[in-house]
Order: sequence, then structure tokens, then C-alpha cells
Amino acid sequence: MLITLKILHYFAFSVGIGGGVANMIIGIVMKSVDPAARPGLGQVQARVGRAAFLGLVLLWFTGVWMLFADQGGPGEMGWAFWVKMLAVLALTAVAVKMQMLGRTARKAGTPPHAPTMARLGMASGLASSLSVIFAVIAFH
Repeated sequence: MLITLKILHYFAFSVGIGGGVANMIIGIVMKSVDPAARPGLGQVQARVGRAAFLGLVLLWFTGVWMLFADQGGPGEMGWAFWVKMLAVLALTAVAVKMQMLGRTARKAGTPPHAPTMARLGMASGLASSLSVIFAVIAFH
């Protein structure tokens, strides 16, 4: 069972990180394409963002499950685990904010504010990078 959870966890991680990188590249490309192509690229970005968010949700489920199945809970985890968790909480907060802004924009029929989304994207990249670094330290 633990092997299955780890496989799901790594797949979810790949979707989350890959989605963030894909959306960063789409955002860069969007600046230089014909303005008529931007709404289509924005729709792709939104779908990739939702997939990445679902990956993050799956990471939470599999991560908590593995923590209790393999470690007996968080009680004995060291400092690196808690730094990782702070980064994961920051990433989750940013991801929720991005999803909320995207949903509000979709309802209004407009794209979300690009500079805000770009800043949040950079914050999510930093938080996800820190979570990986400290996960490796915590679970080496």
C-alpha cells in the first residue's frame, strides 16, 4: 500500500510542478503572440492550472496518508519536515488564491489580472521548490 501511495504522490507532484512550469512558459509566450491568440492560450493556462491544483490536492491526501502509515504521524518529524510543511502551506494558500482569481475572472468573462497571476506564479514556484528541498532533507 505504501508503494502505491508513493507512486500516486510522485505522479501528483509531477502534475503540480509540471503545470506550474507549463503555465510559466505559456505566460512568457503569451506576451509575444498575436493578441487574437491570447484568449485561447489563457484557456489552456486555466486548464493546466486546474490540473496542477488537483495535483496539489492529491499530494495533500497521499502525503498525510503516508505520514501516518509510514511514520505513525508527525510527532517525531524533525525541523526540516516542519519547514517543508510551511512551504506546502504557503504553496497551498497561493494556489487557492490563484484558483479563486481565475474563477472570479471566468464568471466576469475577463482574464485574471496578468501581473498579479505572474507574481503569484513566482511565489508558487518558490514555495514548491522549498517544499521539495526540505522534503529531501526531511526524508533522506
